Amino acid sequence: MAAYVDHGFAELADGTVTLKCTPEQEALTFEGAGAFRIEHVTELEVPVLVAKGAVDQGDPPGRWAAPLAEALPRGTFVEYEHLGHFGPLQDPITVSRDIVAFATRVGAFGG
Repeated sequence: MAAYVDHGFAELADGTVTLKCTPEQEALTFEGAGAFRIEHVTELEVPVLVAKGAVDQGDPPGRWAAPLAEALPRGTFVEYEHLGHFGPLQDPITVSRDIVAFATRVGAFGG
């Protein structure tokens, strides 16, 4: 979370802050969430880890995380009970450890 705050915002001359990305970039982040179509993932052949936080913050993508993992031929789902939708920013050590463990298990590092 600190990295997001420290590097995602710029301080303005009047003492307020603004996002470093453009309003268009920020909007595109959320625009795609409603356009998701699960039938397109059934052909994906690589292992995919789908993770979400359990703390309900009204995040629509959180509703399709488990069905997405189930639809993926090689999907794995994990839910972090102590995290919200900014999980990697809230607990980067746990999330990164789990990603590395998953990637190692499925041979993503060539091993």
